[in-house]
Amino acid sequence: MASRLASSRALLRAPPALRALRTRRLATLPSQARVVVVGGGIIGTSTAYHLAKRGWEDVVLLERDRLTSGTTWHAAGLMVTFGSLSATSTEWRKYSKRLYAETLEAETGLSTGFKGCGFVELATDGDRLEEYRRVAAFNRKEGVDVQEISAAEVERLFPLCRADDVLAGFYVADDGRVNPVDATAALAKGFKNMGGTVVEGVAAEDLITEGRRVAGVATTCGRTIKADYVVNCGGMWARQFAERHGVCVPNQAAEHYYLVTEPMADVDPDWPVVEDPSSHTYIRPEGGGLMVGLFEPEAAAWNVGEIPSDFSFGEIEPDWDRMAPFLEKACGRVPAAGAAGVRTFFCGPESFAPDLAPLIGETPELSGYFVAAGMNSIGILTGPGVGRTVANWVVDGVPDTDVCGVHVDRTKDFQRAPLYRARRVEEALGDVYKCHYPFKAPKSARGALRLPLHERHVAAGATFQSSLQAWAKPLNASAIALLLINPDTQPHDFEVPLANVSAALAAGDRGGCLGGSWGGIGGSSANSDFWDQFFITPSGCDVSGTIFINSSGCVIHQRWGVCVNLECSDQFHPNPPPPPMPP
Repeated sequence: MASRLASSRALLRAPPALRALRTRRLATLPSQARVVVVGGGIIGTSTAYHLAKRGWEDVVLLERDRLTSGTTWHAAGLMVTFGSLSATSTEWRKYSKRLYAETLEAETGLSTGFKGCGFVELATDGDRLEEYRRVAAFNRKEGVDVQEISAAEVERLFPLCRADDVLAGFYVADDGRVNPVDATAALAKGFKNMGGTVVEGVAAEDLITEGRRVAGVATTCGRTIKADYVVNCGGMWARQFAERHGVCVPNQAAEHYYLVTEPMADVDPDWPVVEDPSSHTYIRPEGGGLMVGLFEPEAAAWNVGEIPSDFSFGEIEPDWDRMAPFLEKACGRVPAAGAAGVRTFFCGPESFAPDLAPLIGETPELSGYFVAAGMNSIGILTGPGVGRTVANWVVDGVPDTDVCGVHVDRTKDFQRAPLYRARRVEEALGDVYKCHYPFKAPKSARGALRLPLHERHVAAGATFQSSLQAWAKPLNASAIALLLINPDTQPHDFEVPLANVSAALAAGDRGGCLGGSWGGIGGSSANSDFWDQFFITPSGCDVSGTIFINSSGCVIHQRWGVCVNLECSDQFHPNPPPPPMPP
C-alpha cells in the first residue's frame, strides 16, 4: 500500500507535459530492437532522439518510473556555454543551446522553457581573474561571444548583486536557463514522432550477453528485449546496473542544494544568471524570488552502498547545520536574498565522476554496451551534445569528436570501491567552484596504486601526482633520479649511479617540479593502449637507461624491453617494441 501511495504521489507530481506523454502499453512492449536506451532523463531522451535523427527508428527508451524522475526533474536548468577549456564540452554546450532555443519547439510544438537572459561569471580575486581570462580567450576561439565587463556593469545587469569586491565579470548575453522537464518532454516527443518507442514504468533489470557482447535487456515485467546495442543512461543508477556484468562506471551520488526565496518585489525575471564561485553559489530569478544554488567546498556522499530502485521525484532531508555557513556566504553576494523568506531549501542527489569529466562511450568490457552517465551537474547544459555524440558513436562505430578526456575506458575497477567513491565525490563536487589551477591533483582517495619504486621515492623526498588512474607518480627531480637505471646492471638491480643522481638534481630543485625537463607524459604512439610513457630526460643529463611504466605499474626498460621489477603484479603484460625516444 505504501509503495502504491508513493507511486501515486510521484505521478501526481509529474508535470502536465509528461502526464500527457502517452506510454507504450506493456502488451505491445517490443521483443526486439536495434538499440535499447536505459534511463529517461535528459541524457537518455537526448540519446534516443539523436539515434532517431540518424534514421534508426527501431529504438526503445526504457524508464523505470516516469521521465525525469531521477535527477533531471530537480535540476536548476542553467544553460551556459562559458566555462570549459575543453573544445568537446564547449561544442556540446553550444549545440545544446541551439537545440533548446530553436530546434525542438519548431519540431515538436513543445517549448523547452529556454530563456536567453544572459550569464555572468564573477572574478573576485587575482587567481580567478587569470583563470577566467584564460577560459574567455579559449571560449572566444571556440565561437562563444564572451565579454569582460566591469563591476558597475554587473550591478547594472543584476541590481541586487553586491559588486564592491568584483574585479571583473565575464558575460555571455545569450546564455541563460532552460526548464529541464519541458526540455526532456520535447526530446521524448521528437523521438516518438520519428518512430521511437518510450516505455515508462518498466526497468531494465539485467543485461543479456552472448560472450563478450551485449545482446539485449531483461526487464522487471518479466520480458526481454533483444538488441544489438544497449546504452546505459541510468544517471546515479548507472554504476549499479553496469557492475552486474563487471563494467566499471564509478559515478557516485552526492547531496546537492539550492534555496528558493519567497517572492521579492525588486526581482526582475529577466535578470541574468550570476555565478560566484568564491561564494560557492549561482543565483538567478525563480518564481518571483531568487534561486540560490550551492556547490560547497566539501560535499556529502549519498547512499554509497546502493541507490534505492524506488527513489523517484525524491528529496533528501537538508542538513541545515552543515550547510548554514555556506548558505550564509552565498547570500552575502545578494544580501536581499538572505533577508527574504525561505520558500524551499531543497536537497536532491546528483552524481559525479571521480575526475569531474563525463563517463561516455563503448565499454571495454562488453562490445555494443555504451554508457552516458556521470554528468557532474552539467547534464542539462551538455545533454543534447552528449546524446548526439553517443548516438553518432553507436551508428558510425566511432565518435564524432575528441573523447579522450571523457571515454569510460579511462576508469579502473578499484574506483567502484565504496570508500573510494565516497571520499572522491566529497572532493569532486567542491572542486566545481574552486579555482582550477593547472596540474591540480585530487587530495582524496590517493595511494590506491603505487609504482614499484614508491618507497624509494618517499625516502628521496618525492612529491607525488595522482591522476584518475590513481598511480602515485613522482614529480620532483630527486625522486626521478632514482629511475635513471644503469643499463649495465641486471634487471633486478636498482642501484643508481651517483653521476645520474647528480645530473638529475642539477636539472631541478629538490622538491620542485621538473616541468619542461619531462620529455613527455602520456603519448600517442601505437602502443598507447598499453603504456603510460615516461620519457625521463632531465636537461643536461646523459640518459643511460630510460624506462617506461605500463598501465599496471610495471617498470619496463627501453633496452631490455622486459619487466625489470620481479615483484610486479603484471609479469605477463603485452610486450610491444618500446616507443622511440623523443629528439
